[in-house]
Amino acid sequence: MTKIFLIRHAEAEGNLYRFAQGQCEGLITPRGYVQIEQLKKRFENEKIDAVYSSDLIRTQVTATSVTEPHGLPLTTSPMLREVAMGDWEEMPWGDIERSNPEMLAKFSLDPANWQVEGSEAYEDVIKRVKDFIAQAAERHAGQTIAIFCHGFAIRSFFCRLMGYASNETRNLPYCDNTAVALINYENGEFTIAYQGDNSHLEAQESTFAQQQWWRDGKDHWKTENMRYVEIDENRDAAVLEAYSNEFGPLPKSSTAFATFLGDMPAGLVGFSKAGDDAGEIDFIFLMPGLRNLRFGIQLLGKAVAHFRRQKVETLRIKVKEGTPIYKLCKKHWFQEVRQEGRSCVLEKNIRNW
Repeated sequence: MTKIFLIRHAEAEGNLYRFAQGQCEGLITPRGYVQIEQLKKRFENEKIDAVYSSDLIRTQVTATSVTEPHGLPLTTSPMLREVAMGDWEEMPWGDIERSNPEMLAKFSLDPANWQVEGSEAYEDVIKRVKDFIAQAAERHAGQTIAIFCHGFAIRSFFCRLMGYASNETRNLPYCDNTAVALINYENGEFTIAYQGDNSHLEAQESTFAQQQWWRDGKDHWKTENMRYVEIDENRDAAVLEAYSNEFGPLPKSSTAFATFLGDMPAGLVGFSKAGDDAGEIDFIFLMPGLRNLRFGIQLLGKAVAHFRRQKVETLRIKVKEGTPIYKLCKKHWFQEVRQEGRSCVLEKNIRNW
């Protein structure tokens, strides 16, 4: 019998910024690195004979929780990748909710009938993941292996393993970042010992503990995802007035968005190119009632995604020290590079290629 630990990657930028990751590259977040350390402790006394992961950054980095302490090499394969999401990749979930709610519902509740331009078929995801795991299990008969994979891919694999039809996906639990499943493989058959176990995570380090969307099922879902539209002075008068009352005139920006939670005005974000080597956030603003609720990071994520598409490696922002935006940026690895008057300039390397 082969023991297989099937593990979801640690928290990555798409999980935090709330955009569809698919097969695009998302870096591990500060919380994700803490999750990896806690995962490392979980496996420190477990005998592991081989480690596999998808060839995406977020799984490869998560796999160090096993490879480093056990002195094992990592073997990667595109067969373990997340579902290819076509036109949805790097789109904010809030934009998808508004532009294509029917297809989003199918993605969550009946993925065999989900399809967007350039996307991968549900059955193809299941086949490649199942084939890879079975082949690895045969290769390591009688041993124990760890396989690092992705949320949709893992959920689809278990849906088939448990005999659920695609439209019964709701019967499966969601899988937290670094959640662990244990599967046994013998005589060509899989049996599930357990799945979705995140007991190694301290409560404050669980991604799901910080989010609400998964708790009551999609039938009672209240969005936590920002959507973005170009600023319109008439439609966005209230949020523009709120900004000007607090900070004065809105700075000029080459790219600027009003942000919404569903239909509720939520804030503003604007950014511009600063030469060839950096992007600069000109302003970032949340309505008072939405502050300290983890929404600000989505606005930073919008800027990160925008400049990555242009192959810009550095993101910059000028803020006053000690403000909520300063604290948010410092928490997510922006570094001080210089003082400018009463403000300081923070920078972050955003390269993921």
